[in-house]
Amino acid sequence: MSTENNGILARLKDFRESKTAVLVVVTLAIFTDMLIYGIVVPILPTIVEEKLQGDSTTVGLLMGSFAAGLLGATPVFALLSDRYRKRKLPMLVSLLCLCIACALFPLANAFWEFLLIRVVQGISAAASWVIGVAMLADAFPPNQFGIAVGTAMGGHGVGFAVGPTIGGLLFEHSSYASPFILCASLAFFDFVVRLCIAPNDSQMKQMSEAIEEASKKLHTDAEKSTSSEINDGVSAEPKSLNMLTMMKHWPIIKCFLITLLSSSAYACVEPTLTIYLGEEFGYNTGTIGLLYIALVVPNVFVAPISGWLSDHYGRMFVSGLGLLVFAPIIVLLAVPKVLWGLIVVMTPVQPELGDYIRTLGGGAYAQAFGLFNMAFSGGTSRCL
Repeated sequence: MSTENNGILARLKDFRESKTAVLVVVTLAIFTDMLIYGIVVPILPTIVEEKLQGDSTTVGLLMGSFAAGLLGATPVFALLSDRYRKRKLPMLVSLLCLCIACALFPLANAFWEFLLIRVVQGISAAASWVIGVAMLADAFPPNQFGIAVGTAMGGHGVGFAVGPTIGGLLFEHSSYASPFILCASLAFFDFVVRLCIAPNDSQMKQMSEAIEEASKKLHTDAEKSTSSEINDGVSAEPKSLNMLTMMKHWPIIKCFLITLLSSSAYACVEPTLTIYLGEEFGYNTGTIGLLYIALVVPNVFVAPISGWLSDHYGRMFVSGLGLLVFAPIIVLLAVPKVLWGLIVVMTPVQPELGDYIRTLGGGAYAQAFGLFNMAFSGGTSRCL
């Protein structure tokens, strides 16, 4: 029995230190953030009307405050994560803050209280996205990174899809506080899971450093072969990377613009859709939430498939195909189809960023994915 128990403990230890555990943690974190975000979507207009006597403008401001928190916190988390290479602690702190914010939501009565809570939710999402994807870049080799990001983006799609359904049904058939109690419970569960999972930091660091060292060597060799410098003793070192220097490179600008434009298009629809369905068709929060369930099945499959395709056929090819699908569909406001088009567009963007950062010498993955986050939050806030 003792030997059997030791074997189980050894397997658990191996799993806790594996890259699969990293993928589980990141997917769960992104799923939880988007589930909490989605739960609020169908019920926020009712809360604004009943508690604040506000209109669609107030709803838009509260929706946009989430994006503002995401946008403001992203560069901070990105810089700290790359400088100190500490991925675990910031995620734990952000999840704890998210848990507290969700618990305080049903107690809020003033506009500034709702605004503050939404900003905190956005800050927590920044940590999950920026640090989470950087953890994937640390753990997975380039040829597996696309499908890893695709799996995590599947958590994004499913969380956003089932969130409105759960939020609408709980709000309609239970109590005002029940959706937010569920949100706080999920955030706490995510906190506990993240606390229990302990990836082997030394192995992850060695893998990341090996990839970066190989990238630096290739980068230096390429510079030496094309350099016309007279001093033979001067070696071409890769330049230090940060968000400003990254934006001088066209592949990174291209990823930034794709994310900004696609998220802007979706954000123009999101805040008014719930109000429109209620006013034009008389749907209540429960029915509106059920409409979002149609998003679940496509996103479960589309995100990992997009990641796999981007690994094998090129990031920009898959992303461009997604744009061609996304553009006509969003014009038709076909709710069950909009988000999966967005997922096809955006899933290959993060692996493309990771690939290009490696060619520049690596070491700034969190800041690169921070640019993605800033483009996404900037796009979602500009139409709210």
